[in-house]
Amino acid sequence: MEALAFDQMDTRLATISTAHADTCQWLFARKEYTSWRDPEALRKHHGFFWIKGKPGAGKSTLMKCARQYGE
Repeated sequence: MEALAFDQMDTRLATISTAHADTCQWLFARKEYTSWRDPEALRKHHGFFWIKGKPGAGKSTLMKCARQYGE
């Protein structure tokens, strides 16, 4: 993971608007997400959670919500 680090890597996170209260809540009930949060499944996914979609579809907002969930 250290090899992926770069200066100002948190800049993009800081520029993502805060989501509305109920935005992204569907994600937290999906088995893909709960498996990703499960420490026992770490060997399977190695800490990566893959999100894909069209430009402007909300991938960054979704990942920001996922990152903040449970903090």
